Amino acid sequence: MCALSLAGCGLIDSGDSHPRADGSYWRFGAQVVFRDDSPGGLPTRLTGGSNLTHGSSIIRRDDRYFLDVPACTNEIPLALNEDFTGVFTANREQCEPTAVAKALGYTERFYTALRIDLKRRFSANRECVTSIDGSVGCAQATGTFVPFEGEGSGGGASNGRLDPKLTNFSDSVRAWRFDNESDAAVMRQCAALDESGEACDPGSRSIRSIRISGSVHEMKDGRYYLAGYDCDVENGYDGEPLRCGQSFDGGEGDGIPQAWIYRFELNGAEVHFKAEMRGKDFTYYLIVNAPLVEP
Repeated sequence: MCALSLAGCGLIDSGDSHPRADGSYWRFGAQVVFRDDSPGGLPTRLTGGSNLTHGSSIIRRDDRYFLDVPACTNEIPLALNEDFTGVFTANREQCEPTAVAKALGYTERFYTALRIDLKRRFSANRECVTSIDGSVGCAQATGTFVPFEGEGSGGGASNGRLDPKLTNFSDSVRAWRFDNESDAAVMRQCAALDESGEACDPGSRSIRSIRISGSVHEMKDGRYYLAGYDCDVENGYDGEPLRCGQSFDGGEGDGIPQAWIYRFELNGAEVHFKAEMRGKDFTYYLIVNAPLVEP
């Protein structure tokens, strides 16, 4: 998500006794789709993937918050996590299908889990849809909502595209965004890796996406932060998978994917990283290579 109207670099306005987060946002990230009817006996099978880019809104009414997204004709009630300021969650909330979704044969849609961390600019969700034949397909997604500078505010967008002027985190010293105009900005989602562990297994299901969006921030302590994956990592890391960030503290049982990064390299104007995306009943691999541009 990318905030359209923000005060300064912060996403939370604590001008009164309640955190303020209502407003319009852009969300962009990666989604992987799977079904629960694998003929191979596995609980799920990878069937597809996509990039996410859409607008949404967080609406405040008195002391309650609601999420309005294009995929749902109703608003999704959000719970504000009292232990982690700026963290919203939802569990098993009905998402009424749109007329287009119904025309495509979907009869039911709901979020089994949703988590939005406004301070860390990170979101993730798991959702499932039921088709007219009774089969169930699910998707799990990771997204980011990095603020962008705009005229008269801390965030902005134009013509449905993100403004290229990226705003640093308050505790970062430098930021880059993926060059999403370049075909070299590539993400691969794999059900399995080959023997080398460096690429997708050619015999397994994999998805390739180009011109992907994202950002990398150099923090004051020398580490790097991958917005949208909630990963803090040292440059040149190559080792055992590290659980990314703390956005899932207290929510590990929600079933939405967590990134475990095991390789990260920022070399000049390019970034390369690999991670395991671990969901409730499914693990897939993420390989990202992207040229970077500065704001």
